[in-house]
Amino acid sequence: MADIYRSADKVVIWLGPEENGSDLALSAMATLASKVHVNWTHQTIDPASEDTEFSWLDLDRPLPFDHETHRSVVLLLDRPWFGRLWIWQEVSLAADRAEILCGTKSLTWDVFRTAVFVMLVRVKPAKIPRIIGTAKRAWGICDVANRNNHKLLEILGKTKYAQCLDPRDKIFGVLYLMPEYARLDIQPDYNKSVAEVFLDVILRSIFDGTDANLLSCCELSTPRTPIMPSWVPDFARPQRCEAIWQPRACWYSSPQARHNGDGILTMTGVCVTCVTGYCGILPAGSLAPDLAEQSLHPREIYNALRTVVSFLRANWQLSLKQDAEILCRTLCCNYFSDLCEPLNKYRLDFTEVMTRFPKLLDLTEEVSEDFLWECSRFLSRFYYTVVGRAFILTQKEGLIGMAPEACRENDCIVVLLGCQSPIVLRPTDDGSFIVVGECYIQGLMDGEALLGPLPSNWRRVLRFDEEAKGTWDAFIDRDRGIWQVEDPRFGPLTEGWCEEKHPKDHVYTLFRDKTTDVVDWHDPRMLPSSLRERGVELQDFNLV
Repeated sequence: MADIYRSADKVVIWLGPEENGSDLALSAMATLASKVHVNWTHQTIDPASEDTEFSWLDLDRPLPFDHETHRSVVLLLDRPWFGRLWIWQEVSLAADRAEILCGTKSLTWDVFRTAVFVMLVRVKPAKIPRIIGTAKRAWGICDVANRNNHKLLEILGKTKYAQCLDPRDKIFGVLYLMPEYARLDIQPDYNKSVAEVFLDVILRSIFDGTDANLLSCCELSTPRTPIMPSWVPDFARPQRCEAIWQPRACWYSSPQARHNGDGILTMTGVCVTCVTGYCGILPAGSLAPDLAEQSLHPREIYNALRTVVSFLRANWQLSLKQDAEILCRTLCCNYFSDLCEPLNKYRLDFTEVMTRFPKLLDLTEEVSEDFLWECSRFLSRFYYTVVGRAFILTQKEGLIGMAPEACRENDCIVVLLGCQSPIVLRPTDDGSFIVVGECYIQGLMDGEALLGPLPSNWRRVLRFDEEAKGTWDAFIDRDRGIWQVEDPRFGPLTEGWCEEKHPKDHVYTLFRDKTTDVVDWHDPRMLPSSLRERGVELQDFNLV
């Protein structure tokens, strides 16, 4: 089937007959796309011509569509076609030759994705019911079709709500959305059970894919279908929690793991602290934003925020006023533009948010509806962050975070080598651990558990490189304005290793083992022996 779509001269995407204002929706999307030019490399929006009215570009105002137009677009993007898993492959293999047809009206795929992108970054989240969820789902399809460099973790996150009859197709149906090197040599085999397929994927990702990041897909839930160890993600069930953006808790270490086929996965890492208190934020069973019947009003989200603030005032020993930055970044899992260079204006502006954040923390003062609408972008991001999560306090002073709502007191916060997200583990009576899920802990997301804190004048950012046409981790000395690739916490390179010259060594480093002549992107200074020399108390965790 993949060969058919790859070889076709043209692919027509049939959405169905004209109904529910679909003609109006397609016309509106065509108009929107004609008003702007999108730089897909930087994902920025510019006017299509000097005559373009500013109302098409202003991020702080709703799009100039009336309610009927908005409704027709939502209903178009909510059609069954967008919910099917296998269409992702069809579009990905033929996007440059695809055309969307609904009734008698059509759009080229390029016009469609331009309109969807602009809607996603322009719509006030709480203003128009459901438009964020439908536009986000449609943009996931567009983004995958536009780029062929996704890894499995990213693809699984984007397709988690896509529907298929056979749970095994959650894996088999996305293989051709990735470059061949990222497929982990997985071959569709319907003789395997669902559990066998999911187990095979996580083991291949750890032992063949050289990272353990798929552990972040684990969510403790009851029941699990099928019955599997807690360290095997149940890909048949959509993750309730939205993935944490750009974590680097294990920095660039490689997984140290053993699996003997007995249902136990042994992983090496460090236990940082334990949960001492937790606060559920949204009612149990709340729908994830992508599936919600409608967007919440800012007042409803604000009331959820007040729940957290009340919990903190009763239980947190630090000052809400003095430590407002820590709290603000935690509540949004640091989804802010200042992590990007250049600044990504479609993410939250931290400086702007902090001008209003103290007022949101003041429970003695009633806030107006107008003020809440001004805070709607922050409140929307807070909502996306907290669905399926609880706010947690830990044993270690100053470490607070967001963890799966299934977390409990005495659960361990662990950084496992090879897994970029901190993981919540639950100790059992026999000394083994149950995986609860990934968490966000402010102060652990840049490798601090293994390397210590960054020097105060240094900061990690995601820096876009024009020559390499991509984004990589970099460090900036804010006092001197100096950029560098190497982490300033590192000392000399481990004996027996050297840096490998390659075309993109100005944005990332490869390392050569002088003994074996093997080249690796994992930093040898993150090997267990090197970390132990730094004083890191590594231990083995038996996951069941």
